[in-house]
Amino acid sequence: MNSYKIIIIGAGMSALSAAVKLIESGITDFLVIEANDRIGGRIHTIPFQNSFIELGAQWIHGTKKNPIYDLTKALNLLDEKKNVAGKMHYATQDGTLLNEEFVDKIFRKIENIFDNLDDLIENELDDDSDENIGVLLDDGFIKILRKLKSNENINIEVVKAIYKSRCNEEKYESSCEDLRRLSAIGWNEYEDFDGDQFTRLKYGFGKLIEYLCSQIPSKNILLNHLVTKIDWSMSPVTITCLNKMSNNTITFNADHVITTCSLGYLKNHHHELFMPNLPLNKIKAIENLGFGCVNKIFVVYEEAIFKSLDGLKILWRDDLNFKLECDGKKWKLEDNKFYRALDNFEVLPNQPNILICFVVGRDALFIEKLEEECLIDVIDELFSKCFPHLNLPKPKHVIKSKWGNDQYANGSYTYIKTGSTVSDVKALAQPLKDTLFFSGEGTTFKYMSTVHGAYITGREAANRVIRAIKS
Repeated sequence: MNSYKIIIIGAGMSALSAAVKLIESGITDFLVIEANDRIGGRIHTIPFQNSFIELGAQWIHGTKKNPIYDLTKALNLLDEKKNVAGKMHYATQDGTLLNEEFVDKIFRKIENIFDNLDDLIENELDDDSDENIGVLLDDGFIKILRKLKSNENINIEVVKAIYKSRCNEEKYESSCEDLRRLSAIGWNEYEDFDGDQFTRLKYGFGKLIEYLCSQIPSKNILLNHLVTKIDWSMSPVTITCLNKMSNNTITFNADHVITTCSLGYLKNHHHELFMPNLPLNKIKAIENLGFGCVNKIFVVYEEAIFKSLDGLKILWRDDLNFKLECDGKKWKLEDNKFYRALDNFEVLPNQPNILICFVVGRDALFIEKLEEECLIDVIDELFSKCFPHLNLPKPKHVIKSKWGNDQYANGSYTYIKTGSTVSDVKALAQPLKDTLFFSGEGTTFKYMSTVHGAYITGREAANRVIRAIKS
């Protein structure tokens, strides 16, 4: 049996930051065990067109006191080129092109609702309130509608479509497909680092992962080994793994274990993974907290045709019909309205032949199952009908992430669902017996869903282990 002082389960950002912290503290008697054949977890940078695309984490959120920003800046990994603002094309599904200035004006009014949510929640809701973000947003939007309805020059159905589009952005930012399931109190606990919320890296997050790995001896990382059992009934903890290459079982002992499994994985596997079962408060936390699926769709064209554009936005009006002609003729899409989630296509920085679109929830899961050719046909038809004035060619490729069907992620990131609270996040992060520790973006309510959240909690878990060893 192989024995280590510490075993870290997973090899994403949280696990790697924990491992580096151990090394910084002079501790090398540890092993990182990863089920996948790659390192990075929900960070997944792939090379493409002499550049890269991010299937996972996309941006650094905040530049002031953000350890990820500071680290990438020190490593000269930041892309500090300033984007030149281009034109955004807005259209409804019948091909009506909307005035950009008008749409931006309405968007700003709607953005004020979001900007005022913090104060509204803090001043008017009790700490134990089960109010949701969806209701608060709708209440604010109703007030805007009342003011605009008296203006005969404004099409209220277009205004509603703009509001729905902004809500869709919040859905994928929060990883929650129904904003009425997003806790207002929990949402308000999130803290932003000041500065640019969409800072890019020159070579992608993959280069940061490579750097962290370079700080860890290769003998301390074991890939292609799936942890099937964590027996913490006594000390040392016994870890049982399946070698995915040989299909053999291997067992390890460790005095301390840091598990960085995603909340999605814990939801599906905690009962068979831990022996004995986790305490009831931790199980309750795992079951109560939300964990959504957010995917990206990269629409690739032969030539760089979007040099002067920021992107394309389809504003779906509820009072207008839309028939997807390729449904039934070439593809059997069961009249699924998933395509209505395809509303915001932004030009990928530094790659003006690629558009990126985010999708969330059931639509994201449905799209995961579609063939590339099918998705190309759908997007081509959408653009032909909604933006006929652009006369866009047919896309050459569509690349998509598939986090919902990733067997070790089981989704994208965590949110505090209605019915759950910050106490659930704290319970999820709580160590057990000074032997079993938990980290990852889902274990911090302040920085939930972010790379820096994963990084910070990894180092915090390592610090707890170090204190336990010294005591």
